[in-house]
Amino acid sequence: MAKSTVGSLWINIKANTMGLAKGLGKSRGMLGKFGKFAVSPAGMATVAFAGLTAGIYATVRALTSAVKEFMAFDKAMSEVKSVLLDLSGKQFDGLTNKAKELGATTAHTATQIAEAMATLARAGFKEAGGFTEIQDAIKSVSDLANATGMEMAEASDIIAVGVRAFGLEASEATRVADVLGLTASKTNTTVAELGEGMKFVAPVAKQLGFSIEETSAMLGKLADAGIKSTMGGTALRKMMLMLGGDIEKHGTKAFFDFMSVQQGVTKNFDKFGARAVTGAGVLQDMSKATAELTRELFGATGAVDEMAMRQLDNLTGDITLMTSAFSGLQIA
Repeated sequence: MAKSTVGSLWINIKANTMGLAKGLGKSRGMLGKFGKFAVSPAGMATVAFAGLTAGIYATVRALTSAVKEFMAFDKAMSEVKSVLLDLSGKQFDGLTNKAKELGATTAHTATQIAEAMATLARAGFKEAGGFTEIQDAIKSVSDLANATGMEMAEASDIIAVGVRAFGLEASEATRVADVLGLTASKTNTTVAELGEGMKFVAPVAKQLGFSIEETSAMLGKLADAGIKSTMGGTALRKMMLMLGGDIEKHGTKAFFDFMSVQQGVTKNFDKFGARAVTGAGVLQDMSKATAELTRELFGATGAVDEMAMRQLDNLTGDITLMTSAFSGLQIA
């Protein structure tokens, strides 16, 4: 039985080996014939024609890609122009050049930059009458998106809320990006969640004299306790409103003095109601940590730029930058 099995295996191996040898011999014969054909006049003509065809195909593909890229960019810039109706030709050229510049030097394409410009324009950022608000803010939008991995449209919306709600100049968009980015890196929240919270509390905070640094620090510490996004913004707004009279008389110090000591559930409930009683207790317990974070946020300059550089400091980032630069060449 064993001899029969071994014999069968040997026959199969020999047959397969002979087949492989025949196949290799046939391949060598075909390669030899192809070599002779390739050096013949007819062969060289065929090879030259194939190379020409491949070259034409590659050129057509490259041109098609460039045309598509330019069309997408042109459409995005047309959207910017449709929002900014008072834009002059020179001002539009300035925005176009800025989009191309950032598209060639950042991780985002010129088309993505242009789409973010349109978002800022819809948020009321001006680019006429001596203003250059969109050009002033757009680099910060790109940095924030790079640092956090969010979409450009979302980053531009969050920065627009921060700038407008706190009555800041567009040139301070970098400050907004730095503060939100550093808060997200120091607490249990994201820039997107901070942005949602800011929509609820920022207008009231600004009217009562709170800075974006102070407000962001409190939202971050509320998030550490699980009170995030709109819940954090709503709770903090309620606290500010209920202490609004004291704040208007004595400044924001009245708020921080009240929050510096744990007041207890009953007193906090009587003062702030069910919606903010939990958040008030959290901020009172974490008053020192909140004050420390606030000090860090006042020194946050350059934080988002550093975060963006670190996010791109890898092979994926190198490829992203190269792809963006190539995209920029297609519309230059």
